[in-house]
Amino acid sequence: MLSWLKGDKVDHPLGSTRELKRVVDALPGKDPLRTLEEVASWLESVNDTDVFKLDQRFNVIESLDEASRKAQERARLAYNTLPDNEHVQEKRIWKVATDFWNALAAAYLMCVRLAQDAKNVPAAFKPRLPLVAARAAHALRNQMHWVLVRYGALRASFWSEMGQCARLVETEGAAALRLALYGDAPLQTSQRIEHLRAMMFWAASPSGLSPIEQDFAERLVAHLAPRFRMGDQPWEGCDYCFDLDAGWPPLRYGAGIPKSAAPVISTAAMLGARCTRWWRQAARTRRRPTSIGGPPRMARQSSARLTMSA
Repeated sequence: MLSWLKGDKVDHPLGSTRELKRVVDALPGKDPLRTLEEVASWLESVNDTDVFKLDQRFNVIESLDEASRKAQERARLAYNTLPDNEHVQEKRIWKVATDFWNALAAAYLMCVRLAQDAKNVPAAFKPRLPLVAARAAHALRNQMHWVLVRYGALRASFWSEMGQCARLVETEGAAALRLALYGDAPLQTSQRIEHLRAMMFWAASPSGLSPIEQDFAERLVAHLAPRFRMGDQPWEGCDYCFDLDAGWPPLRYGAGIPKSAAPVISTAAMLGARCTRWWRQAARTRRRPTSIGGPPRMARQSSARLTMSA
């Protein structure tokens, strides 16, 4: 990974392979919030400079992202298992996580925008563009998670940025190319699957769910996303559509929808039956199905909320 930095020198501390490795190795791994704070600070520094070429920029961001993977999940787990009266800690975790995902999404999006100009893409880096687009969509999806967990509003540009990620690889026919998002990821994904995860979670109306219910629903959608169908032409039974260029959220497919919208479908009967079965299992046992990820045991107050919604 760090070998990508060999080449032209960059006037930035992280432009040096040795300094980047030192920064990564010095991250406080036992303190996930401090780790995310430090990584976010470095990402903002990278975002504020234009001295990096595309391949150099992406690999600095990739190094920081991968070095903070455990901290990302530990912060989410800590938030979901907080007692209801821990308001100060809840606000701190939310602020740190929000700042981190905002910085990471902005960093990957800058790579997406640079890659839109073929002059910025070295021939050796071109095979990595599907990963660039998938990582950007993944970061945007996590940014959405932390906004919705406090029932906030997405940025006006959110869905157009999702569309930019798709456009980058749709034109090359690589949107559905399966890849490992991270080295420790158990399943392969693609830019299209990451996009579907965001769209179908939005379509699940998360504003009507408690934070722990949102987490459960988001992981369930992520687990089932490969079974969703997406195409550039409508078909019988098509449920939702999304226009890559208009910047709208997913819409119910029907009359009056622009022809440029890409239809999306979910196998509703299968999803409904599986959601009901898993939801009841979680409420009864206070354990998540292991196949959807996340902490296996949920806090007692979380179980109470689940029972109310089962």
